[in-house]
Amino acid sequence: SVDYWVSHLAADFAIFSVPMLVALICGGITQSPAFLPPHSGETFLLTVAYSAAMPASVYPLTLLFDTSKSVLRWLSTVLLLTTSVPLSVLFSISLSLPGLADTVGLVLSVFPSLAFAWGLFKISVAAILGGEGAG
Repeated sequence: SVDYWVSHLAADFAIFSVPMLVALICGGITQSPAFLPPHSGETFLLTVAYSAAMPASVYPLTLLFDTSKSVLRWLSTVLLLTTSVPLSVLFSISLSLPGLADTVGLVLSVFPSLAFAWGLFKISVAAILGGEGAG
């Protein structure tokens, strides 16, 4: 039923929010520009969106597997390959062709992990470049 799925999504959101909250705290403690005002609100909203989107996007993928053991074995590999490799390419492209990187980043943002990493990268770059003019 709908109640079953909503309750599981809410629980997974809460569980996923714990490491995201720790990441926000660590970012603030280390004085990372993306985690400090005026960018802290953007980073917080990105983190909340990621905490909701990631469990919701993984649920349909689990239906492809017949046992929880196969989910654990393959899903982490799939997520790694659909996140690390494209992000490495995207970050490399952003150095020489930022317009193309923005377009590719927007398209790849259908994957929550990519959207989160790319969004945090963009916020960090804006925070660093904005800080240079203030110094």
